[in-house]
Amino acid sequence: MSAKVQKLIRIAGISGIIASTLPLIVIFASTVLEKSFSWSKNALSNIGVSQTAWLFNSALIIGGLLNLLFAFGLRNYLGKKRLLKVGVSLLIVSSISLA
Repeated sequence: MSAKVQKLIRIAGISGIIASTLPLIVIFASTVLEKSFSWSKNALSNIGVSQTAWLFNSALIIGGLLNLLFAFGLRNYLGKKRLLKVGVSLLIVSSISLA
């Protein structure tokens, strides 16, 4: 494996860790900052059109993009096996959907 591929895989791994934690933290922060939001009365997606929509929506977009980078690194790391390609393809689709 070349040094360039190893560097991409390392960056992708870090992106995967950040993509798993950062959106959760930022989405929780947006629920705290949005005064009209109630966990028992509102859907989480209501924040996407509220005062803190920019924070909530940017968390989803950034999380999706970081997860997409993770998926591409995972594809390079795991190789060309058919079942693995299907799994990575599903991860790519879900990352795009999140963003």
